[in-house]
Amino acid sequence: QAGFDGSGQKIAVIGRTAFDLSDIRTFRQRFGLPPNDPQLLLFGPDPGKTADEGEAVLDVEWSGAVARNATIVYVYSTSVRTSAQYAVDQNVAPVMTYSYGACELTTNASQRGVAQQANAQGITWMVSSGDAGAATCDFNSPTPQASKGPTASFPASLPEVTAVGGTEFNEGTGNYWNATNTANLASARSYIPEKPWNSAVLGFGLFAGGGGPSGLYAKPYWQQGVGVPDDKARDVPDISLTASGDHDGYYVILGGRGFIFGGTSASAPAFAGIVALLNQYRKSPTGLGNINPVLYRMAQSNPGAFHDVTEGDIKVPCTQGSAGCVDGLLGYAAGPNYDLATGLGSVDAFRLVTEWNAGRSSTTAVTVTREGTGLLGTARLSVAVSGDGGTPSGTVMLLANNILIGSAELAAGAAVVTVNANQIAAGNNTVTAFYAGDATFGSSSAKAAVQFDFPPNAAAVVISVNPNPVTQSGTSWPYTVSLTEKGGVAATITSFTVNGTNQPLPGGFGTTSLPANGTLSANLVGNNLVVPLNRIFRFTGTDANGLSWTNELTVPFVASNQAILAPSISLTVPASPIQQNSKADPSCAWQVPLVLQEKGGFAFQLALLRSGTTDLTSDIQKVFGTARLAALGTLRANVCVDRSAAFGSRTFTVTALAESGAVITATANATLSDAASSTVPMSISPNAITIRVANSQNGTSAATLNFEAGTPAWRASVLPVSPGPTWLSVSPQSGTGSGPLTLNAVSAGLSNGVYVARVVIQSTDTLPQFLELPVTFVVGASTTTTIGGVTNGASFKTAFAPGMVLSVFGTALAPATASAARLPLPLFSNGVSATVNGISAPFYFLSTGQLNIQIPYETSIGTAVVGVNNNGQVAAFPFEVTAAAPGIFASNGALVPSASGKQGDILLAFITGDGDLTPTLPTGATPSSGTAIARLPKPKLPLTLTVGGVQANVVFAGVPSGLSGVTQINFTIPVNAPLGLQPVVVNVGGVDSPPVNLNVTAQ
Repeated sequence: QAGFDGSGQKIAVIGRTAFDLSDIRTFRQRFGLPPNDPQLLLFGPDPGKTADEGEAVLDVEWSGAVARNATIVYVYSTSVRTSAQYAVDQNVAPVMTYSYGACELTTNASQRGVAQQANAQGITWMVSSGDAGAATCDFNSPTPQASKGPTASFPASLPEVTAVGGTEFNEGTGNYWNATNTANLASARSYIPEKPWNSAVLGFGLFAGGGGPSGLYAKPYWQQGVGVPDDKARDVPDISLTASGDHDGYYVILGGRGFIFGGTSASAPAFAGIVALLNQYRKSPTGLGNINPVLYRMAQSNPGAFHDVTEGDIKVPCTQGSAGCVDGLLGYAAGPNYDLATGLGSVDAFRLVTEWNAGRSSTTAVTVTREGTGLLGTARLSVAVSGDGGTPSGTVMLLANNILIGSAELAAGAAVVTVNANQIAAGNNTVTAFYAGDATFGSSSAKAAVQFDFPPNAAAVVISVNPNPVTQSGTSWPYTVSLTEKGGVAATITSFTVNGTNQPLPGGFGTTSLPANGTLSANLVGNNLVVPLNRIFRFTGTDANGLSWTNELTVPFVASNQAILAPSISLTVPASPIQQNSKADPSCAWQVPLVLQEKGGFAFQLALLRSGTTDLTSDIQKVFGTARLAALGTLRANVCVDRSAAFGSRTFTVTALAESGAVITATANATLSDAASSTVPMSISPNAITIRVANSQNGTSAATLNFEAGTPAWRASVLPVSPGPTWLSVSPQSGTGSGPLTLNAVSAGLSNGVYVARVVIQSTDTLPQFLELPVTFVVGASTTTTIGGVTNGASFKTAFAPGMVLSVFGTALAPATASAARLPLPLFSNGVSATVNGISAPFYFLSTGQLNIQIPYETSIGTAVVGVNNNGQVAAFPFEVTAAAPGIFASNGALVPSASGKQGDILLAFITGDGDLTPTLPTGATPSSGTAIARLPKPKLPLTLTVGGVQANVVFAGVPSGLSGVTQINFTIPVNAPLGLQPVVVNVGGVDSPPVNLNVTAQ
């Protein structure tokens, strides 16, 4: 009402697509906004319209809806990062909004230099905090479940940006809406209470407002206050606005039609509009730069400018045993004051603008002292920051060529930083000192020119590396090395070395010719480095006048400050040496146990299995039961070695493809030895153990190792449980002869659930040579929730395979009856979750007495354990898994949907238990409706169908859209099939299903 509507202000919206201006005009007309077309600023090749068009119109429409008379400048290129850098380089607007994010731990952190430059220029940069809760690095995982631990979104985690999280209106029984809309479609009567936006609780995968600690950046000095965690990390979000597309979405015009959008991609541009109003109110000609210091200061001094969000959470489903996973959920709850779900809360825009408290004024000065001449030597940068009525504290940053070249903590208002002269000369010979402010003082900056004496009529080639130092990202160190000519004479590169090792030319530079006053850049990656270390970059060459030149730059390479996020598998042989079994089939004279584990939180597809030089890839499903390895999962196999093999060491190799696209190979060695002259039978009693404890309790159980004669030596070990706590131990770990074993299970660090492990006991001159004792640990064991049995969901036989529909029967399995409303199938419902060997199993149906779940495709053959957690009440049940266990769905013993048909008819059958598929289909998922028939997932194992003992022609066998865990078979009733009631049998991989009746008629 006071006229603060964004007039005279600019907002830069960052994108990577073109869009139709007509959509913006239609949107503004619909809501009674004044005509105000955005300016379009293209850099580089036109990307055209892409899948991001909806993102672009959302950001433009809603930043302009909040600041309705501001000028919206849409900056776009083929890369959103390039667009952001161009907007900063050109100083397009004092407010910038960026609705993109990625896994922080696998990104190139060099973008921080762009953010620091933006701050120094007075740009306030808003970034969406992410739409996957605290599981940003899991957002694109094949299973909608976190397995990589709590991770933040980048660039939201940059200290120089304002990370905007998401909330959802929480009306309860309150009356917050008018019965009808106003002329411009407004209807809210007042402020509406909020909770964190979390669509994951509705079964919508990982969709929730982003939040959590950074894995790259330390906590900024200004991020302090009640509720801010003492985690030594930059925490996000800073503030939040409504973001729920399911409850109170943003209306967007796209392609001339109305759609409802949500996510922090909406809250970030909306808050950018508020910041534009703030700039207008404060009459700030150059912008406020990083507003975070003021936001956190005002949360203490002017708390009424914020709406504290105290109920709800951003928790999403997670893999049992993964980092940060508690009771099947990963994330953070809202609470009083600051929290990792909504930050400082949402804002009261009027109070935030009118009560803005930027702190006392500060003044920064910088002086430069050269040590050396030309490009040699260093520059000593002395910074002094003074304040109105006191001495500022905090951090001062030094930038040159838009890149951070150093930073230091102020001591008594002063700091000194010494840098390599190359770092300054690579730009415009100017250094910017930027002080971001502290709890009392506001920000300020200053510039200083640096003089360089270059030889006349000679090239002066400057080396720069960005970032500097180079920080590990994933398993590598990505960086950009640039050469800039400053003397006005063209140059040629003749050699490039790193720590004395020659590098290829022109390599990533594309050419060895450096124009006068020009720049060449190459994007490089360091691999297999042992850090910290310094790497010396040295270039030599000649110039256009025939003069030689040389220059070098020393750059530190450092480790990430968080555990490396990278796919990792291990292959172990828990028992070795392996004695030949002279009584076994010659093709399996040695039976070698293999244990394959995933340790990085990535799903894998097995691509190769090799025993020595023998390729066993075609046997992967036969020996493991599946070709899939779940994130943090384990597969077991016993691999046969032919009697003709030589004694001694044999190498086993597994190569697998990670969900990230990385190809990882793991090897293990086993020693093959001759058969024993005599063997002693070895056994253990009982042959399986279940330890049940209440939450936070430990359990103990006992077993007895038996030898029929003698006192053979033996050793015991526990198959690795990784990652997470090693909850099981065995005592003693070695001995001779028969005797007792004590098993200790510790629940510390474990959520309520079912955990499985195996104790491996090996001896020599015994039969068998090694034993595996399955151990199940039930934490939160219930006296009311019980499992009485499990069956094949189609045949109701006790035969089970990966990917199958499994019916679980028992008592108090769920608090109510519910069915899956959509695909992919939910991983939890009504507080109920299920696992098979610790891997989450999705639901089709649940009731108090029965659950229908899908056995994960990643389940290994052998003994498996299903666990059910009914709101903290846990039960477990063991069952045996084979590679295939086909069952035909039937009604009253007859084939469905057709109980009869004539010879030559094409009928449909639906089966489950056909094992792994190709191409793979994530557990609980279904093919998209547009998938070509040739690309539909099919059973990997050979499949046949017979009617009355006569083989039918199978026209189609695959998983069409709408099914999960079920394969549809289209088959022709054989023309020579017997008439009358005939059994239909499906055979998968040599395993027959129980028969289902079909009435074959003559016509």
